Amino acid sequence: MSVRLFACLAIFCAAQLADSPAKKPERVSPKAVNVEVEVARGGSVRIPLRGFERNLNPLTARPLTRPQHGRLSPVEQNKGPERQGPAYLTYTHGDDEDSVSDTFAFEVKAGMTGRTGRGRVMIKIIDASPVLSITPELLDFGPAALGDPPTRRVVELANIGGGVLTGFLRPTEPFVLQDEGSFVLRRGEKTRIPLLFAPERAGEFVFRLQPVAGDPALLILKGLALPPLALEIAEQTFLPNLDQSRSALVVVKNQSALPRTVSIGLPPESPLEAVADFALEPGESAEVNLRIPAERKAYLPPFDVRFESAGQAELREFSAPAIPAALEVSAELDFGAVRPGSVATATLILGNAGGTPAEGKLLLPASISPANGATAFTLSPGKKLPIPLELRLKPGQALPTEMSVTLLGKEVVVKVTARQIRPAPAPTPTPPPTPIPPPPAPDFVLNIDIRYETTPEGPALIWVEKPGWLDFVLEHRAGRTSAWQNYRRPEPPGGLLGWLQGLADGIRQRLDTPIERPDPTKELSNDAPTGRQLIAESPLGTDEWRLVARPEGGAARPASVPFQIRDHQLVDLAEQPAPRPAPSAAAPPTTRRNGRETAMASAGSKPEGNGAFLQIAFAPELEVRSFRLERGAMVAPLEPKTGMPGAPTFEILDPPEATVEILGLAEAESAGRQLTVCAARIEGLPAGTRTYWRAVPSGPSGELAPTNVFLVDTLPLPPFPWQTVAIGALCALLAGVLYLRWRLNRPPS
Repeated sequence: MSVRLFACLAIFCAAQLADSPAKKPERVSPKAVNVEVEVARGGSVRIPLRGFERNLNPLTARPLTRPQHGRLSPVEQNKGPERQGPAYLTYTHGDDEDSVSDTFAFEVKAGMTGRTGRGRVMIKIIDASPVLSITPELLDFGPAALGDPPTRRVVELANIGGGVLTGFLRPTEPFVLQDEGSFVLRRGEKTRIPLLFAPERAGEFVFRLQPVAGDPALLILKGLALPPLALEIAEQTFLPNLDQSRSALVVVKNQSALPRTVSIGLPPESPLEAVADFALEPGESAEVNLRIPAERKAYLPPFDVRFESAGQAELREFSAPAIPAALEVSAELDFGAVRPGSVATATLILGNAGGTPAEGKLLLPASISPANGATAFTLSPGKKLPIPLELRLKPGQALPTEMSVTLLGKEVVVKVTARQIRPAPAPTPTPPPTPIPPPPAPDFVLNIDIRYETTPEGPALIWVEKPGWLDFVLEHRAGRTSAWQNYRRPEPPGGLLGWLQGLADGIRQRLDTPIERPDPTKELSNDAPTGRQLIAESPLGTDEWRLVARPEGGAARPASVPFQIRDHQLVDLAEQPAPRPAPSAAAPPTTRRNGRETAMASAGSKPEGNGAFLQIAFAPELEVRSFRLERGAMVAPLEPKTGMPGAPTFEILDPPEATVEILGLAEAESAGRQLTVCAARIEGLPAGTRTYWRAVPSGPSGELAPTNVFLVDTLPLPPFPWQTVAIGALCALLAGVLYLRWRLNRPPS
């Protein structure tokens, strides 16, 4: 090493040694921050312990002393990103009543230097405002009778806040204090104050008390004072009895808590029968029957009856009107044996069992007359009146059996007895019974004029076209629940799918059809021409058919009876009526109601888009088994002379231009009444229209008369929302204008 290099190294080391004391950090003690907090008495508070150090070394804190009136929780040291963040601990007051402040010391310590700094925490103890709690807030003493021992109730007052609560209770009559009503309550203390309810007059009492001035808590005192005796009188007027006496019923109830003896005081010269005293236990009731004897039937002016018990009395006023005049027939009217052309006499004895006089009148048949010629009479109370009557019977006149007597608007029937002396009449011969003509034979006989045959094209109905008949049409309906319609065989579905669906039926039909070979020996037939109508196999045995034709010079009408197809034979429905259930032994047999209209218990429809759901209810005695619907129009003809419309009539629209689906029948109950409810659905009507319909029910004996006309509505099509579309278009236009304005005014990028 050269001398120059060694000298340079020595100079560098000396400079480093001289500069190192200047870079060594200065040792500075941290400082703690004094803290002042407030805490509720008995509560807790979280206290931050803060300090700072100039070199920003991490600090820790710990308490140096313990508080005198509380306790401290463990210290939560700083764990945040700040190097000198505060530490926390919780102070909990010891809940004593005398302390007003507390304190303790703490220190903060720098982790790098180990130096510490001291601080102090000052804690102020504060009290919450006093709050009064009343339990219960409504002190209900309930009912109490006058003269009963006072009812006692206790109210509890508590200070649920802080500080000291001072107040007093000062009720008014009939509420009184059993002890002193003043109180002093510290925090958490409570007291119980008894009160008494001692009413001196009947009525309902409600009183509100504010125990502490300035505190909104109120105590409500409530009590009901009852008279010791409660009287329930349905009628304060004496009503007549069957034995001509008059009475009034009074129910007396002891409402007090003590047994009582009740006496009934009557005024001097009272018309009532005396009533003995009786005892009632607390809450017990007794019925008292005040009675006026039957001997006194005249009017009595209003009088008072006094109900007394233990110095307390209840006074009630009663009235007793006179017993109305009542007609009595002492003896029946018997004229004995009577010969036509002679006069028979008898005496009618009438009496008045009431308390007022009344005027009456005799209502006599033509053959009876009074002997003195006067039919009016006057009956005094309690008196009898004999009235002589004469019976003059003319030849051929029937004997009277009764007569009437009217008194005060009431009519009394008197039985009349008499025996007529006359020779026995000769017996009259009984006319022979009128023969009942047999029903007319049908124009076209089933299975002869109309036949069922199986043809290569399928099943068919064939009929003979008799001379004098034109326009043959085969009509059909599904059961007895729809209208008759011209039958048209449904077309098979087209295309490949329809060919595949009908392939199996075509093969089976060809196999079942016998091969017909020409018979050279067969002679040509001169039979009448025939008509044929192919039918589908699905409705066989369930649907009904009939042949309609028009005779020459007449209108079209059914040429055959309604029939069904069963086992390749035509069956007359009239010869095989529907089975009818056996009548119950308890219920009488019902009869069919015939008339211009069949009454409906109710009818209602629920509108739909192109149809409606319909429900019709019938009375069970109609025995409705099925029904069908008819659509029509109400047509009112005009009178030629006046041009005024007459009564509208129902004209059936055929075809109805709507589809009717019969949903079925059910038995239901409404308002305690059994009903037969028929349901159907109508489809194919224009939306927003109203059409006329009526129902034709069917019973065990066939169709009944049609019902009254009812309306069926459909829902109209919703209108086009022009307003909504206009508002939407305006909003879109406004949005476009705002967007273009923003594009034009935005700053260049």
